[in-house]
Amino acid sequence: MMEVNKRVNAFDGLRFAAIALVVASHSGFLAQGGLANNIFFATSGFFAISPFRENGEKRFFSIKGIITYYIERFFRIIPVFWSYLLFATVFFPGMFFLFEDKTSDWSFFQNMFFLKSKGHLWFLQQEAAFYVVAPLLFIVLCIIKLVFRKLKCKESIMDIICSAVLFAGAYLAIKYIPGTSFWLYGNGAPTFFRLGFFMLGMGTGYLYRAYTDAKLNLDEHLWYRLLADTAILLWGLFCIFSSEQILVKFDEKYKDFYIGWAKPELCLVVTCVALFFIATGKNCLADKFLGNKLFTYIGGISFDIYLFHWVFLFNLKNEHPIRSFILIFFVAICISGVVNRYIEKPMISFSKKITGKINRFGKKNK
Repeated sequence: MMEVNKRVNAFDGLRFAAIALVVASHSGFLAQGGLANNIFFATSGFFAISPFRENGEKRFFSIKGIITYYIERFFRIIPVFWSYLLFATVFFPGMFFLFEDKTSDWSFFQNMFFLKSKGHLWFLQQEAAFYVVAPLLFIVLCIIKLVFRKLKCKESIMDIICSAVLFAGAYLAIKYIPGTSFWLYGNGAPTFFRLGFFMLGMGTGYLYRAYTDAKLNLDEHLWYRLLADTAILLWGLFCIFSSEQILVKFDEKYKDFYIGWAKPELCLVVTCVALFFIATGKNCLADKFLGNKLFTYIGGISFDIYLFHWVFLFNLKNEHPIRSFILIFFVAICISGVVNRYIEKPMISFSKKITGKINRFGKKNK
């Protein structure tokens, strides 16, 4: 259990980096919001497979498992999201959403049910769509594992096969979904469903599963810990120095070049490499750095910060980007800490009680 906690702490550090980049970008500093969203895409996909739980996809082979999954996702996202919508609409009337509007991006109710999205909520709309279709992906993966289990394949080999299927599926989704009618609608225009972005994170999660199932324990070797440290450090440098504001100082051709939007696949691959080394690089320096208490706390409330920082941009942002970032980030952390404590955590605990009762009911009826 301690080992799992360390992994979660390090990943919260990754989320801290992503949310800091989002707020900094919206404050006019670094302009790496697109890259930050790609980090969130990858981490959401990674954790969707329950990488620290053996055969986590098996739950989706039953109606009970699918129901509990949707209950968990609902109470993890919706109460905080709806709280943000109410907060923005009531306390900042006419600035963000309108109760009386029933059709446009400004509509409180269109955003409430992810039919349309306004501003930064486009990402949450993408994530909600992913959570809706994710059980279908897991059912396919479960069937693949059942077939190869009958062929007496090792668990680690099956994980690698699932990973390969997901990576191939990600390539096809990225290439072909933009040309289909499977689009979401936000900010006044249709946008393609970024399913492939999530699938890259899922594929990375299965690679980690293969690593643990094979019991490689490479992190016991100094050379591997140094490799993990180097990979994570390079990822951090990439997040900073690929910024348009820095690149343009070296060459004017990079003006208006935002790597997160122009090269999302590259950002996702680099992030997935970092995810793998964070997961497997126990006791490396980067792991300890990312898992420090401050980063862990802020990363743990990153979802709340992502939602609530938006309303303060229009009230606290000024002509000094760095000062704006510090002020907006601080205020968003304070508000999000309250929301996390009094809304998010109680709702997650409530969902666990519901799913616990469903699981107990299922056992009684076996």
